[in-house]
Amino acid sequence: MINSKSRMNMIIMILIMILSVIMVQPGTAEAAGYIDTDTPVSLTLSCQADMGPITGQSYDLYLVATTDKYGELTVTDEFKSFNIDIFGENDEAWRTLASTLEGYVLLETEKGNIKPAGSGSTDSSGRLTFPAAGQETLSQGLYLVVGHYHEQYGYYYDTTPFMVKLPTLDSEKNVWEYIVTSNTKQETGIAASPNYVSRKAIKVWNDKGYEKSRPKEVTVKLLCDGIVYDTVKLNAANNWNHTWEKLDGDCKWNVIEEFDGDYKVEITKEGISFVIKNTCGDNGNLPGGKGNSKLPQTGVLWWPVPVMSAAGLTLIGIGLLRRKSRP
Repeated sequence: MINSKSRMNMIIMILIMILSVIMVQPGTAEAAGYIDTDTPVSLTLSCQADMGPITGQSYDLYLVATTDKYGELTVTDEFKSFNIDIFGENDEAWRTLASTLEGYVLLETEKGNIKPAGSGSTDSSGRLTFPAAGQETLSQGLYLVVGHYHEQYGYYYDTTPFMVKLPTLDSEKNVWEYIVTSNTKQETGIAASPNYVSRKAIKVWNDKGYEKSRPKEVTVKLLCDGIVYDTVKLNAANNWNHTWEKLDGDCKWNVIEEFDGDYKVEITKEGISFVIKNTCGDNGNLPGGKGNSKLPQTGVLWWPVPVMSAAGLTLIGIGLLRRKSRP
C-alpha cells in the first residue's frame, strides 16, 4: 500500500508535469485573448511606385467570411456557392485563395450577384482607407482585396489580389490589430499605345491514382474586366493549354474554369500564364459546385490544448495513485 510520503511525491511529480505542458504550449492566441467583436475595424491600402504614389487607382473589398471572438471563420452567403476548400494558415495559402477567387468574383460582380463591401480610389498620397467617409462600417472577417488596372508615370499597374483578415493577429506583439495597413503589390510594365498583351491558360492535373475521373475536356473562360471575352475547350488534343494573342492591354484579364467533377481548383498567375491546377480527392470541389464551403483558419486559439493536456495528465496520475493504493 502506498504511504503518505510516496503519495505526496507522486502528486508533486504530476503537478510539475502539468506545469511543464502548460508552459511549452504556443501562447500566441492565448496572450492575444478573444477578439472584441464590438471594436470597429478598418483597412488602409498603401499603393506606392518607384516614381511616387499611385493615385486614383480603384479598389474593391469583398467580405468572404465573418469571424467570431475565437477567430473562427464562417463563409458568407454570397460566397457559399464557391465551395472554397483550401486549408492552411500561411501566406502561400492566402495568395492562392485570392488568385483563384479574383476571376470568379469579378464575373459575379459584373452579373450583379456579388456586391463589394467597399469601393474607392487612392488619394494623392496613394492611400485608400476602408470604410471611407459615408460608407457603412466593416464587418469583422476575411476580405478579398481586388485592384483595377491603372496607368500612371508612363507605366501600367495591376494589383495582385490578396486576402486580409480584420482584425489581424500580430504574432510578434500577440495582440489583435483592429486598424490594419497593407502595402499593395503591383505587376507593372511600360504603358504603350496601342498596348497589346498575350495571355495563356495552362491546365495541370494533380490526381495521381484518380486519372480515370478526369473529364475529356474542360471549359475555360477569358475575362476582360469581369466580362466574358472568349470561351475555349482544353483537352488532350491541344495539350490542355491555349494562348490568346493581341489582347487589349488596358483590360484586367482573368481566367476561370467551369466543369463538374470532384476536383478542387486553384488558379495562379505566372507572368502571362494562368495555371489552372485541379486536385482530385475527398475535399476536391470546384467553385460553383455542390458541397460545403470551407476556408483556411487563422488565429486559432491554443488555450484549450494545455488545459486538455493537463486534464489528461491529472487523470493518469489519479489512475496511478489508485493502482498503487490497492493491497
